[in-house]
Amino acid sequence: MQLTQLTPSVSAQNPSLPTVQITDGHATTLSTQVADYFGKRHDAVLRDIRCLVKKCPELNLHNFVEVDYKTNQG
Repeated sequence: MQLTQLTPSVSAQNPSLPTVQITDGHATTLSTQVADYFGKRHDAVLRDIRCLVKKCPELNLHNFVEVDYKTNQG
C-alpha cells in the first residue's frame, strides 16, 4: 500500500481543512475531518454517507470505506 500525504498550502490559513492522503492511488480523508470542516456533527455526516450509499450502492465500492479510528479520548 502506497501512502502519500498531501497538505495544501491553505491548510496553514485554515487549520480545520481536511487532510487528503493518496492511498493506493485514491484520494482519502476522514469523515471526522469533513464534519469538523463543515461544522456538522460526525454522526450526521455518517448518516448522510450511509443514505448516499443506500440510494446508490455502487458508490460504496469505490468511495467509502469504514475504518476504526481512536481519538485521544479513547
